[in-house]
Amino acid sequence: MERIKIKITIDYYEQYIPPRCRKPRFREETGDIAVSVRSVSCDEAPIAFRLSDYSHKRENNTEIRFYKGKCYKRTMRRYIDAREWYTPVCCAEITSCLRPYMIYSTDRTKEYCIKAYRYEAKKHLVIDGEVWQQCGEPRYEINTFGLGHNHGGTGLFVDHNYNPNIPSRNYFSALDGDKAVAYANEVAQRRGDTKDVGKFEKMIEVLMPECVKVKPRKQHGGGNPYINKLNAISESSSSALEAGLVVMAAL
Repeated sequence: MERIKIKITIDYYEQYIPPRCRKPRFREETGDIAVSVRSVSCDEAPIAFRLSDYSHKRENNTEIRFYKGKCYKRTMRRYIDAREWYTPVCCAEITSCLRPYMIYSTDRTKEYCIKAYRYEAKKHLVIDGEVWQQCGEPRYEINTFGLGHNHGGTGLFVDHNYNPNIPSRNYFSALDGDKAVAYANEVAQRRGDTKDVGKFEKMIEVLMPECVKVKPRKQHGGGNPYINKLNAISESSSSALEAGLVVMAAL
């Protein structure tokens, strides 16, 4: 593992005391700071997962690599140039990828900026000349839309984080693809989304099973109670019209 040093020009506020004054004032200054990003080889950060869902294929970002207990995905050019969304970012452009949250007040001192950029740099990794960024472990997520009965529909997705609105029973680890597919079909059947039943398939190839740490039933909660109530209405209704009327009465 090596470190690539990066020079970044920043704007920050500096405190000073004007002549014949006792109270400090603030002035905006421009200066350079230095941060470093880890650089490793493909062998040091092997591929742990391959994703084949629409979202990741569309962004040409199907590989998830694993390095020192963390997952990483490619940083795509859409972060710096919307005209070339789906091409990887090379090491020479890494400065444009470091975008920490910045406050815009006199609290934005040089020390604050250094800390913010160093924190952002820790979330990035250069692998054989390409920039990768830290992400959550991929997992299956079942989500529903509309009123059921083919209004909206039921979907099976790959996500990297938990959605607080979705209950833990709708999440499955990368190793539980068969269970995720079975449950998605069950949900679609209960909701009357007949066009979705049978269309689901596994979308996570696990190359390093030891990297799977996701345990939705232990790590996640019960979802949004109100949304859960609306989903229950959709499942117990005989049509989208009936579900819509009951939902409006429940508002």
